[in-house]
Amino acid sequence: MGINLSSAPVPERRYVADCVSVEVRNRIANLLFGQEKVGGSGALRSLIELKMNPDGIAMFLGVAGSMQGITVDELFAMSRAPVESLRKIEQEPEQTVAFAANMVSASFTTQEACLDFYQASASSMAQAKVTRQIAVDPVVRVELRLALAVALLKELKRVSAELTSAVKEEK
Repeated sequence: MGINLSSAPVPERRYVADCVSVEVRNRIANLLFGQEKVGGSGALRSLIELKMNPDGIAMFLGVAGSMQGITVDELFAMSRAPVESLRKIEQEPEQTVAFAANMVSASFTTQEACLDFYQASASSMAQAKVTRQIAVDPVVRVELRLALAVALLKELKRVSAELTSAVKEEK
């Protein structure tokens, strides 16, 4: 069953990220989006952690990889922005919040990316088999530089392959 998030409500929570990290714990990818404090010290003011399962990551990568017209990599090449890397976040700031998300709607321009995160509960997914409809809860909209989004997608491809091979080894 396909899910079209274009008609889903836009998340009311908004967050602008200066840095991104990905940590894998217990076969869940934890996407960490941080805001840096003013002054260039590198310290974080706040952090949002989005917990995504391997299926959610695979769906996100599929959507980002099948954009019509122009690809994310082509947009990035047009931007002429420097390549960015993910950041290792070693210390959690006091203002940290975590959410679960298993769906992402993404938009990209030559400079910016907008990631809308949604969560469909296990109950909603089970009912979808009967009702042919799925209820999704809008979680948060994260806005960031395109270069950071490109680095995130690259890391999620690596993580997705790692998680997929781990599942195959268990079987």
